[in-house]
Amino acid sequence: MDVKVTKTQKPTQNRNLLVGIGSILAICFICICVWLFIPSKKEPPDYKFMSDVICQLYVEDNLKSPSTADFPAPSLTDIRDMGNNVFEIRSYVDSQNSFGATIRTNFFCKVQYIGTPTDDESLPHNWQLLELKFID
Repeated sequence: MDVKVTKTQKPTQNRNLLVGIGSILAICFICICVWLFIPSKKEPPDYKFMSDVICQLYVEDNLKSPSTADFPAPSLTDIRDMGNNVFEIRSYVDSQNSFGATIRTNFFCKVQYIGTPTDDESLPHNWQLLELKFID
């Protein structure tokens, strides 16, 4: 005679399991809702990179052949945040002179972001040139 032994759970065990799973799902749902709908604190914009780009535009305006301008990578450029959205940039540009020879010119540029945090920082009218010097 074969006897089959089956393990059955008591109704209270089934109910406890369902309550546990339901609780975990409810907590997950609440966490997802909080993550999606509560705004996170936004960091203030960092204008450091764009200050270098803006200075490059001002430098190009003073070159004999701006289309030949070749600036170093931002990682090779000395960009200093002076506070109050003022940035000092020390760098160089390789460009052709009026004889067609490529020369390297060092420069110092100081710009200030005058736009608001919601303005487009890439627009030149949101920046003010404070100083531009070409160094021999």
